[in-house]
Amino acid sequence: RAACDRCPTGDAFLEVRASNAAASGLYAKLGFVEEGRRRGYYDDGEDAVCMRMTPRAVSARELTRLMAGLTREEARRPAPKTPEEKQRGTTMHPQDYPRDR
Repeated sequence: RAACDRCPTGDAFLEVRASNAAASGLYAKLGFVEEGRRRGYYDDGEDAVCMRMTPRAVSARELTRLMAGLTREEARRPAPKTPEEKQRGTTMHPQDYPRDR
């Protein structure tokens, strides 16, 4: 998962033994989905389950923050309010309303 956090623009692929339910469950919890199977992939004839995770699209702001080393959660937080936004609060003043042209 750490590799996917560092490279949010590419898909991640993996193969896991079909009998390894614990690993399959973990990967599914992390966002991987089953793409297909490779019949007789392992030496003992067991199938391999092919899984893929496609990261969600990120904004330029979030991508910049990820590349700066922030975690996903930190990068997704909204930007702090500017002093003007803090002063204005939630009340709109007449000059803030759109003008009719």
